[in-house]
Amino acid sequence: MIVFPSLCFFETAIETSDVILIPGGSHPQLMERAAELYHQGLAPYILPSGGPTPNVSSTEWEFLRDVELNLGVPETSILREDKATNTFENARYTWESLQQLGINPRKAILVCKSY
Repeated sequence: MIVFPSLCFFETAIETSDVILIPGGSHPQLMERAAELYHQGLAPYILPSGGPTPNVSSTEWEFLRDVELNLGVPETSILREDKATNTFENARYTWESLQQLGINPRKAILVCKSY
């Protein structure tokens, strides 16, 4: 018997938010979507998250930041979280980064891969 995994692709209605969150990954498509949302004026900040990984030559954050810069997002709009090594840490360190910057988001846009 051959079993194929099911894939889910969905997008919910997107509203103006305080920040766009990208919880790690070395996929430029995540940042392409985040940049598109940023340029539409849906949030003033983008916060990619991710520490060192063998998938890129730097941290996931640096990789994702470079993609954003190449897509015309100003460096001042890209927040930093470069320690996380797993999804739980992405959430934890992202929250800590926002708190340290005095940003208490009421709404956030999450750009991620579905598993």
